[in-house]
Amino acid sequence: MTALNDPAWAQAPLALVDVPLIPRPWGGDALAALKGQAPGREPLGESFEAAADPSDEEAAAHPSTVAHPRGDRARLTDLLASQDVAILGAEVLASEGPRLPLLPKFLDVSGLLSVQAHPPGNPELYVVLEADAEAALYLGFKERLDPTPWQNRWIEALGALPALEADLGPEAQAALNAWTLGNDAAARALPPITDTHHALRTLNEETLGLLNRLSLKAGDVIFNAQPDSDGRLGAAIHALGSPRGGRALILEIRRPGVTYRAWDHARLPRRPLGAAAALVSVPLEGSEEGDFRVIPAPGPVSCLARSEAFTAWRLTATSDTPIARNTEDRVRTLHVIEGAAQIDSAGGALRLTRGQSALLPARLGAWTLSGDAVAVEAAPGVVL
Repeated sequence: MTALNDPAWAQAPLALVDVPLIPRPWGGDALAALKGQAPGREPLGESFEAAADPSDEEAAAHPSTVAHPRGDRARLTDLLASQDVAILGAEVLASEGPRLPLLPKFLDVSGLLSVQAHPPGNPELYVVLEADAEAALYLGFKERLDPTPWQNRWIEALGALPALEADLGPEAQAALNAWTLGNDAAARALPPITDTHHALRTLNEETLGLLNRLSLKAGDVIFNAQPDSDGRLGAAIHALGSPRGGRALILEIRRPGVTYRAWDHARLPRRPLGAAAALVSVPLEGSEEGDFRVIPAPGPVSCLARSEAFTAWRLTATSDTPIARNTEDRVRTLHVIEGAAQIDSAGGALRLTRGQSALLPARLGAWTLSGDAVAVEAAPGVVL
């Protein structure tokens, strides 16, 4: 067995294995299929493809395991404790400490996520693998928002939820969730609809009406990045999904960090909300759909996003033309979204299929991607 301080760990591409699949109320069964697993009893919403950050509660709860091409396995946090500079690179280690400043995920968006925000300086990239006809996401305020009235409305509406939660069983709660999001047929499973129910439904409609609605199709690339008052790129307010269904399978590139839920569509059971924290974290200026859509450049390598948080590229390899890359002393992650690919380096080779991911240590240096495949490569920080 390879010791954690063996340089071989940092000289080969490392497969990310035993990736955790996380239940979410808005998830489905597409992630299980992507990962070759049987569907679970609960809907699965996201996979933590690469996680090694003790300061992020969820990343700490689902730390990644890496596998060397010759078969040895290790917890990524343990490997960083032993070889932080070799895995992360000197610049990343100096700026971020001994943690992985990326938290890439695959998302099965089969429902509607909360209206949410992240701390300033934390944009997100969404690459759509699959999408139904009604798939969509809500992103960015259409017009400049005065936050105080909306914050007060959301907080006031929360006062009605404890009584509803206490009065309704799980099936009725699910029916209320569906009806509140516009499914009139769900009313058959509810007690008589009250003024409170109608008020919550109206608030949902008006809240989503504040945001740009972006329809989704396979191949779409959305960079959720909007400058704040200081010109720093961060994530705009957003809610992935569609009120009445429309599943999408998405690769999300983001940093670790907290999520602030401004509004959760009066969903039961209740989840913690933080409207005030959300609204002080996002730009309040108006935006348009075109501010977020990315048209990848033709060719084997196309930059999809560049920011202080991360840089990401689409790599399109063919069996005839491998793509030559170099880690340039900066840790990378790689995620195959179409086909099957092989990573070759001086320290070993790794084969990946659709839905699989790899960690590319900073000391890996030169590597090539071959096979008929499309992959997304991500690195912390601005990379030219």
